[in-house]
Amino acid sequence: MKIGIICEGAETDKPVIELILKHKFPSTTFEIIARDKRAIFSTCYEDIADLLRSGIQHIAVVWDLLPVGHQMPAASQWSEKPSRKEQRHAFLRNLDTDQNPHGEIRTAARAMLVNYGFEETPAVAATMINIKLICVCYTLDGWLLSDSQVIRRVGSSPIREMECASLEAPDRCINPAGLLTKVFRSAPNKRFKFYNKHQHNIEIIRSYIDQGKLDKLCASLSYQRMISTIQGWGAL
Repeated sequence: MKIGIICEGAETDKPVIELILKHKFPSTTFEIIARDKRAIFSTCYEDIADLLRSGIQHIAVVWDLLPVGHQMPAASQWSEKPSRKEQRHAFLRNLDTDQNPHGEIRTAARAMLVNYGFEETPAVAATMINIKLICVCYTLDGWLLSDSQVIRRVGSSPIREMECASLEAPDRCINPAGLLTKVFRSAPNKRFKFYNKHQHNIEIIRSYIDQGKLDKLCASLSYQRMISTIQGWGAL
């Protein structure tokens, strides 16, 4: 089975998602495309079309709730307060646009607009495309906060344990990268003393796997949704 993932962060989120999915679903092939948020909210239909051409009909689109996108050429919502509902709506409207030349993708977007309650229209033609939207509150870095013991262990040295108070819940921390920077500042493990998400996020996720604690990431609802969506598609 092949499943497509479109996400942010070619050097940050993509490696983390790829490692998680390979561990959870070893018999499934994943094709992961990483784009910045501007591209996801403007020309994502081209990436979806590429995945369809490669024979993939199950596609999950994963993006961070923050930033909200007012500074981007393609805004992800219209109000200032972060809103997953508004961002889902904006994403689907960007798929169902005259600029999108792919009719089947537009049909799928119209069906999703109706299913989400954004529009009331007559019955929409059936489509074989299966697209799921997963908006991460607030950023995917927050998944790493799911277990303070894992964070403490990666920051510790063989002779000294890192002090680590209880961490903020994954879906409540607005700036998880900033929190991890602060936590690791006192890390006895010098490799983590200067936290860099491009380098360290993948190592932290690998530690979750090595310690048999990957399911702790279910503390985040967006992680739960990603895993349950892929399980629902029959991935093994």
